[in-house]
Amino acid sequence: MATKLEVLLDEIDPSRTIDKVEKRISNALSSYHREQNTVGSWEEHKACLAEMMQTGRNAVLNLADDFSNDLEQNYHEAIHYLEREVGSIQAVYDIMKTGAEGGIYKILQTLTRLMAEDYSQNEIKARVAAYWSRLSVDEKLAAPDEYVEKYQDILPQKTREETVRLKVAFSKVLEEHPRMLKRLRELT
Repeated sequence: MATKLEVLLDEIDPSRTIDKVEKRISNALSSYHREQNTVGSWEEHKACLAEMMQTGRNAVLNLADDFSNDLEQNYHEAIHYLEREVGSIQAVYDIMKTGAEGGIYKILQTLTRLMAEDYSQNEIKARVAAYWSRLSVDEKLAAPDEYVEKYQDILPQKTREETVRLKVAFSKVLEEHPRMLKRLRELT
């Protein structure tokens, strides 16, 4: 019978979290079609980003197509993501207007990648928090040891040796676990 930790690790496996979200949002991006790779106006720029935000969110969360079709809200959410990587709203608009640096498609790729990262990380954090809240104090102290035993071959030596630090930050370790596994799988 699987332990509580093994059940969680199976639930947050990258194939069930990160890859699943990435596939859904990639499908949403692939289904999005525009005649041109540029926009002609500020309003067209806003509508394009808002539509992709809505389409991407609905795809990831399996929502009906008409859920949250508030243009302003969707636009501001999209800009919130894009400002982290592209910079200012003006920079986003300029790329979309001129077609430079990949134009609209590059902006939408960036938006959907950032959305996928955010949504998958939120799912992982929620699952880890639920798991952690159900454990007794003794189980919380034992889980890191079980984890180190199971993953000793791929954990850095320093992590394996500093079990006190691992126990203190174990929920954060679990939150990063799917990304670590995904990176390792990409190497092999």
